[in-house]
Amino acid sequence: MKRLLGLVLLLVLLMPGAGPVAAAAPAMRGACGAADPLPCEPAEMHLDGVRRLTAPTRPLVTVVVRTFTGDPDITGRITLSFKRKGGGFSWTRTFGYPGGEKRYRGPRLTKTGTYVVRARYLPPPDSPHGGATRGYVTEVRR
Repeated sequence: MKRLLGLVLLLVLLMPGAGPVAAAAPAMRGACGAADPLPCEPAEMHLDGVRRLTAPTRPLVTVVVRTFTGDPDITGRITLSFKRKGGGFSWTRTFGYPGGEKRYRGPRLTKTGTYVVRARYLPPPDSPHGGATRGYVTEVRR
C-alpha cells in the first residue's frame, strides 16, 4: 500500500502541468503579466520613517525599491497609506516612483495615537518585476 501511494505521488509530481511548480507559476506570472513567459523577478522594498512624532506633524517616509539582481531601472508607483488604530483617520495617496531613494511627505497628523504606515510598490504593466509591500507603526504624542 505504501509503495502504491508513493508511486502515485511520484507520478503526480512528475506530470507536466501538475505539481507545486506548475501551481505557483500562474500566480507569479499574474503579477508581471500573463504574456510574460518568464516568472517575475521579486522586488524588495525598504521603508523608513520616524517611529515617535509630536503632534501636529507631517512625517517623511523614505522608500527604496531594489531587485535581487540590482536592476537600476526599477520604476513604478508607490501607494502610501496612514491609518489610525482604533479608527478616526485614514489617508491613502499614490505617487510616482522614479527609482532610487525617494522621500514622500505624509498627511498632517493632529490626533494623538498609534498609526499604521504602509507602502505598496506597483510596477508598470510591462515590467519584469513583481510588487512589494512594507509597513511600520508610528506613535503620535503631544
